[in-house]
Amino acid sequence: MTPTAAQLTRLRKMIDESGTSRFTDAELTSICSEVSNIYFAAAECWAEKAGMMQREMGAIEADSYGEEAIRFTALTARLNYAMRMSEHYTTMGKRNIGGIMLDIKPPTVIYVGDDAVEG
Repeated sequence: MTPTAAQLTRLRKMIDESGTSRFTDAELTSICSEVSNIYFAAAECWAEKAGMMQREMGAIEADSYGEEAIRFTALTARLNYAMRMSEHYTTMGKRNIGGIMLDIKPPTVIYVGDDAVEG
């Protein structure tokens, strides 16, 4: 799919990247070009975001400054959330694949002499 500007804006909302973004428009356009609909693009983005989280968070889960303590969301919780979102959008993408699959059977052909008769 080749996304429009409106679809890129919608995709950014779907992947929770409305403000600052991990993805440039060119990267999102490239991801969209590899899939058949916006839901599959969102699923791919969430999977990529899961891979980025370790680098972004570093190894610190808690920190304290004097009497003030800060506890960050655990990396496993963030990864699980990102992968659940990826699975969710994959499911939606499968439901929104366009087209109809038909089961067409060829006719039975009986040859009588030089003429073929469909039956």
